[in-house]
Amino acid sequence: MLVPFGIDDWPEGFREGSDPAWPSFPCAVIEDSAGTLRMNRQRFALPAVPPQDMSVDGQFDALLDHLLRLCPTWDQLSRSFLVGYFEYLREHIARHRLEIETRLAVFEGLFQPEHFLFSAPLPLPRAHLTGPAPEGAGRADIAFRLSGRWIALMGSPARLMPAHARAVRQRLAAAGVEVREFSAAQVNTGASFFATIIPEEERAFWKRETLPSGLAFRRVDL
Repeated sequence: MLVPFGIDDWPEGFREGSDPAWPSFPCAVIEDSAGTLRMNRQRFALPAVPPQDMSVDGQFDALLDHLLRLCPTWDQLSRSFLVGYFEYLREHIARHRLEIETRLAVFEGLFQPEHFLFSAPLPLPRAHLTGPAPEGAGRADIAFRLSGRWIALMGSPARLMPAHARAVRQRLAAAGVEVREFSAAQVNTGASFFATIIPEEERAFWKRETLPSGLAFRRVDL
């Protein structure tokens, strides 16, 4: 399954089933129908070169900046969501530091708890969760692939006209996507809100992988 994201509409001439090896647009390739799309499972095309700072913080900040640039410039709500979610992940690791350090003790300092940040679920801004549809009718503001199912988060109040917003929600629901709304007030509550997005079985995401790993970047010449 191919999921274009960070764009308003499916690319012209692109068809489902096309070779996704080197798409010219952001595109998640979903290979495991029962799995979760994690940050370290997606190749990220960053302008010119990967981040110069390849520390955990450097990569994490580069990923956030990349995702923010994939939001429409006028969609401040989605941008606020992403900033809040990344802060939530940092706080979540800090709250469970002792547990994660115990898990990593066998590696004798090779890894730190923060290395597991990239095992967290990946948010996809402007994600197209159905096949090509007119006027982005299958597009979520933010989407997550969690335990084999899609969650589409739609900002409230919506940026679309009411009839259009209703059509988008109906199309997503018909495709088996769980549709939720989120508001600025919810985002501002911080961890208590973001914990409701990630199901309980996914919150301890560091338990889902044997070893932590960073991001996979590839060069894009603009």
